[in-house]
Amino acid sequence: MARSGMPEQHANDGIDWSAGKALGIGLTAFLLPQLIVGFVLAFYAQTQNKDLDELVSNENIALSFGFTVAISILGTAIVWLALNRKDVWRRLGFVRTKLDDIGLAVPGYVVYFVLALMANLAFAAAFPELADQEQETGFGSATGQELVLAFISLVLIAPLYEELLFRGFVFRGIAKATSFWPAAVATSALFGIAHGQINVAIDTFLVGMVASWLVWRTKSIYPAILLHVIKNFVAYMFIFVLEVGA
Repeated sequence: MARSGMPEQHANDGIDWSAGKALGIGLTAFLLPQLIVGFVLAFYAQTQNKDLDELVSNENIALSFGFTVAISILGTAIVWLALNRKDVWRRLGFVRTKLDDIGLAVPGYVVYFVLALMANLAFAAAFPELADQEQETGFGSATGQELVLAFISLVLIAPLYEELLFRGFVFRGIAKATSFWPAAVATSALFGIAHGQINVAIDTFLVGMVASWLVWRTKSIYPAILLHVIKNFVAYMFIFVLEVGA
C-alpha cells in the first residue's frame, strides 16, 4: 500500500542499505573529502609560505573550482565503495526515466520557489539581521573564463554530487527503512545544515523536500538533479551575470 498517496518503494529498487548506514556513510562522504582537501591546502600553503585564508579566498576562482571537483570525486568514491556493487548507479537512482517524470522538475521548482519566498519573508520579518547575510558560494566576482569555472562548479557539479549523495544515497536509505516524511525531513535538514548559514538552510531545506518528493515519486534521481540545476542556474544568473546585490 502506498504511503501518503505516493508510490511505494519496492525491494527490486536495490536499496539494501540501512538508515544508519545512509546517515553514517552519507556524512562521511560529505565531511571527510572536505577535511582531506582542507589538509592538502593547508600543507600547500605552509610549504609555499602563504596565508591559508588568502589562498582560499573567494577571489581564487580556479582554486575554488578544483576544491569542488576534488570533494565531489572523493565523496562519490566513498559512496561507491560503500555500496560495492556493479549496479551502484541504478541503486542510486540513475535509471531510465520518462521525459514526463524528468519534466516534473519544472513545476517542482515553482513549488519550491513559492514556499521559499514565503518562508524567507517570514524569516526576514522575524530575524532581519540574519536574513541579510549573503550566501557563501565559494566564488567571488568572476569574469571571462572564471565565469565558466563558476558555472561548471555551481550549476553542473554541485547539483549532480549533492543529489547523488543526499537524495540518491541518504534519502533512499532512510526512506527504505521508514517512509517518505521522516526520510525527507531528516535528509533535507542535514542538507540545510551542511550549507552552514541559517538563512540559506531554510532555502536548501525546502528545495531538499521537493527534490526528495521527486525521487520518491519517480524512483529516479534525474528530476531532482534537474530541479537543483534550475535552482542553481537562477542563482548563478543573479549573482554572477546580473550581479544583483553585488
